[in-house]
Amino acid sequence: MAGKKKRGDHGGGGGHDAAGGLRWLLTYTDMVTLLLALFIVMWAQSSPDQSKTAAVQQAFSLAFGFAQPALVASGAASGSKPMVFQDSAPPKDLIKEKMRKFLLEQRLDQAVNVHLNERGVLIRIYADKVKFEPGSTEIPALYKKILDKVAEILETTDNAIEVNGYTDDTGSDNWRVSALRAVNTVKYLASKNIAPERMSATGYGEYAPLVPNSDSVRRSMNRRIDIQVLKGPLLEELQDQGEVRDNYNPVVQPAQDQPLSPVEGVSPKPLTF
Repeated sequence: MAGKKKRGDHGGGGGHDAAGGLRWLLTYTDMVTLLLALFIVMWAQSSPDQSKTAAVQQAFSLAFGFAQPALVASGAASGSKPMVFQDSAPPKDLIKEKMRKFLLEQRLDQAVNVHLNERGVLIRIYADKVKFEPGSTEIPALYKKILDKVAEILETTDNAIEVNGYTDDTGSDNWRVSALRAVNTVKYLASKNIAPERMSATGYGEYAPLVPNSDSVRRSMNRRIDIQVLKGPLLEELQDQGEVRDNYNPVVQPAQDQPLSPVEGVSPKPLTF
């Protein structure tokens, strides 16, 4: 009986040695695989191209077991696009100048402001000047004429577009009015071959005034629609893991009471027809 127990102990020891040898082999294999991935990364960085990027993805898949590695040439998550104007698209200053030329030719420069900001190009339309009826959300003919030109210019780009509606502090349904004016603007642009997935519509009601609602002239300046052409295509990261892009929505701050004077994006001209 004692002899059998001793042979059993010897057999267990042999199994332990074999397992140790197997563990060493697995460690060696992992090290070789990781070295292979490292050399492929170094090779790809020397002169990056699409085929080398694919090789890097495959190497990391083998090394780490990723089914769909998120490494792409730009270094961003798969499917994302850079927030810059594309080389094939007109630069933002050209968009601004095309709109300004049109507005001057049509004598609409008092109805629409166009200027550059840190987010791209802002096209600001004053609702009274394009003949919106008080409280109405139906797009007037003059506003359609402006939107036709906007669509003509932006059709050649893939930049994202935010449309924001605003009202003054009069009226009882300002959120609905501002939101529907923005939505109807988006719908009209979509009918003119602007891809719907490029656009968003938001209504701010009376809560983002340019100037205090202290008199009729200032109130008419607050009744407006902003078409913000962003610097690039709408990023898919907006929907990834609940992340929100910085400055995605305009900062709403209390309006400061001040004399009417030229400021960025606000026409100091009296809003008369």
